[in-house]
Amino acid sequence: MRPADARLGHARAPARVPKAGAEEAVIMALGTGIFLIVVGAILTFALNESVDAVNLELVGWILMIAGALAIIISLIVSSQARNTKHTAVVDEHVDEHRIDGTAV
Repeated sequence: MRPADARLGHARAPARVPKAGAEEAVIMALGTGIFLIVVGAILTFALNESVDAVNLELVGWILMIAGALAIIISLIVSSQARNTKHTAVVDEHVDEHRIDGTAV
């Protein structure tokens, strides 16, 4: 807090980081899916090395399938989020009851 703010009775609110919304989550899932597909394609088609303990071609196929599933699921969740209706519930408090225009 700056001294001038303290004299005037103003306090600065701490900076808040906005939470990621549904749109940001869909973008992140799409990016992750694309990344998995690219890494899987590199392992499957572009890599000529072999490791005794791991079948890199199979790992590549698994990564590509996981990436495709991530993209499909994120698109489904995104379309469901767009079709969701939000309603506000308003609770009103009544101090007096009226019957035929007269207060009870």
